[in-house]
Amino acid sequence: RKMRNLKGIFSALLVSFNEDGSINEKGLREIIRYNIDKMKIDGLYVGGSTGENFMLSTEEKKQIFRIAKDEAKDQVALIAQVGSVNLHEATELGYDSLSAVTPFYYKFSFPEIKHYYDTIIAETGNNMIVYSIPFLTGVNMGIEQFGELYKNPKVLGVKFTAGDFYLLERLKKAYPNHLIWAGFDEMMVPAVSLGVDGAI
Repeated sequence: RKMRNLKGIFSALLVSFNEDGSINEKGLREIIRYNIDKMKIDGLYVGGSTGENFMLSTEEKKQIFRIAKDEAKDQVALIAQVGSVNLHEATELGYDSLSAVTPFYYKFSFPEIKHYYDTIIAETGNNMIVYSIPFLTGVNMGIEQFGELYKNPKVLGVKFTAGDFYLLERLKKAYPNHLIWAGFDEMMVPAVSLGVDGAI
């Protein structure tokens, strides 16, 4: 299947819930339609922090991924954030790319982090976007470590959710063929001036 252009504005998909905490499918579909039809976004980032991903069960995550794929069809690009310390949660979803937050809570070495990404890619055959959010994960990576991850041709780039504009600028210059998405709304304007490829 031909890969879509993953540049542009991606909406971090909100999830609608019923009062009992179950997923409100009708509401979720309405949010997806609003993003596509009214906001004219280039893609949806499904399963990120904004969608309460880390508070959901594996089955609930899969339900959200299925609903988003069904509702969006092929109208926009879809990125599934499958990051979890549990590698078994990463599944092939028919999305344009996967994304995964760096492993967190336990103190993982960089070789373990690299193995985590390589394993998800090998098991799914899909592309990967590294989700770097050091203020929540405690994982700070430098230029050389991103370079090690980028040795895997399926690693397309990074969702960069950090305020380190110096690192952001160096990343863009060191790896111009890899995509960078700004992860914070507040960093959008300065990040665009540094040449990022989009925002999530």
